[in-house]
Amino acid sequence: MDKGFLYVATGEQYIEEAKFSARVTKRHMDLPIAVVSDREVNSEYIDDVIIDESPERSFFDKPKNLLKSPYDKTIYMDGDAFLLQPVPELFELLDYADLATTIDPNEYELRYMDGVDFGDIPESVPLFQTGVIAYNQNKQCKELINNWVNIHQNSDIERDQSSFRIAITETDVNHMGLSNLYNCLAEWPMQVTGDVKIIHGHLAHSQTTVQDIEDINNRMNITDRPRLFFHPKRGDIYCPTSRYLNQLVILLSRGISYSYSLPRLFKLFYSSYQRRGFVETVRRSIRYIL
Repeated sequence: MDKGFLYVATGEQYIEEAKFSARVTKRHMDLPIAVVSDREVNSEYIDDVIIDESPERSFFDKPKNLLKSPYDKTIYMDGDAFLLQPVPELFELLDYADLATTIDPNEYELRYMDGVDFGDIPESVPLFQTGVIAYNQNKQCKELINNWVNIHQNSDIERDQSSFRIAITETDVNHMGLSNLYNCLAEWPMQVTGDVKIIHGHLAHSQTTVQDIEDINNRMNITDRPRLFFHPKRGDIYCPTSRYLNQLVILLSRGISYSYSLPRLFKLFYSSYQRRGFVETVRRSIRYIL
């Protein structure tokens, strides 16, 4: 087959995510969809199921299964990534590059995680977001992915993006960087210009409908002008070029974050109160705050 989409899903939760994401994908593109899984997957939106006989049920399942794609040109997506619009241009790009990913705009594994040994790789080499990967089944990509697998297997690295960062610097491959429109993270601060094509984040649960994803699309793409997306779980808003506006937007973003967190904090407090009693819950809460 010439081109199609691929998911890797091992475990019931991730299978359900992939099935829902595939359903959304089929709304936008009439192309085959394959999933690599540890069991049979029943879905009218999935055309091919490839069984992984020895799943790790970890971040390693992604790189070790990418070469099982039945397509010459593949768009791999995590199960919590959702197509918002058709993306034929991603397949067209593979006429000019071996593979393409976005840069992770927050570089969590590079900037916040301790103990990841990247060797002599310069800090200026970015961390790439591997939740969406467009790639060819050619010699260069096979070499990269096999190198990625070997690095991940023979190191203490836990997350696939960290091992990918090493592999991409050690392999002679034509790697194209995509804009954040093709992997817009739903739960991190983001800046985009243009129409968001793929959104990536834990947006689906048992009651989520295709219309819910379409509603998110309508809110994200109400304009194609430059804009910022803010999620109250992570980060603050800053305006460093203006002292007074900076103070205002920081207060605003922190106020939104606190108001977002309060219902969850009350629920945790009440749950602890039921298990431990009021005095112990207050003691633990104070210890946590301090």
